[in-house]
Amino acid sequence: MTVAGGSLEQGRSVTSKVIGLLETFESVPGSLSLTEISALSGIPASTTRRLVGELAASGLLEHTTGGRYQVGIRLWELAQKAGRHLREAARPKIQDLAAMTNQSVMISVRQGRDSLVIERAHGDRQPAKTSKVGSRLPLHTSAAGKVLLAFEAEWIRRSYLAEPLQRLTQDTHVDRAGLERELETTAQSGYAQSLHEVRVGASAIAVPMFHSGQIAAAVSLVTHSSRNSQLKGYLPALRATSAAVEGATRHLSRGVLLGISQDLTSAEV
Repeated sequence: MTVAGGSLEQGRSVTSKVIGLLETFESVPGSLSLTEISALSGIPASTTRRLVGELAASGLLEHTTGGRYQVGIRLWELAQKAGRHLREAARPKIQDLAAMTNQSVMISVRQGRDSLVIERAHGDRQPAKTSKVGSRLPLHTSAAGKVLLAFEAEWIRRSYLAEPLQRLTQDTHVDRAGLERELETTAQSGYAQSLHEVRVGASAIAVPMFHSGQIAAAVSLVTHSSRNSQLKGYLPALRATSAAVEGATRHLSRGVLLGISQDLTSAEV
């Protein structure tokens, strides 16, 4: 058997190793040493040293003091290209909604079994703690994720619910039968809510955004749990914002709009 990359790891390509190296920076804040990168990625030290050196030379990683490394500005620049059309169309719309409601507003898309935040805006009021742009959450845990799942094809929902469901807080809904009913209700009503499910003290409401007759994204409003009873009052504004983004992106093909992934109806779950 040919050993990829000249290491003792059989069957692992150079591309796979590079991805593994970069992924070590997802869960660990700040910089990492070569030893830490090697341990977290499971790649031998000699291979790690060589690949990290090449990534640093290209600007994808940055060499910091003390022989440590962090994500480089070049990687950030490339990431800004992802979903650019949807983000640019959504940004002024969700900023207007955040300013009008004084709440935090986000737009998310489905990536496999997760909802991915691609843009957010805050109102003047002290914002509730929200997910950062680029953050992922299991679909069943957030209002946005439930919307994205509820309007997907039935086989995608069934496939998702067949797998173990992660509990982020004691209030995260993980009962499959209960989630099936909740998703049915979401599909009928056109919105979903969450309360303490992602983090204690936060509540949210979300509505779908469509493209070519299929679910494309979710627009959500996040606030403190003390204002949970007020969330339904934001539905008209949320739906208007979703319609505005949909209208602004109607001329784009689905592939161009959702450039951060393949067609979401066939993405792996």
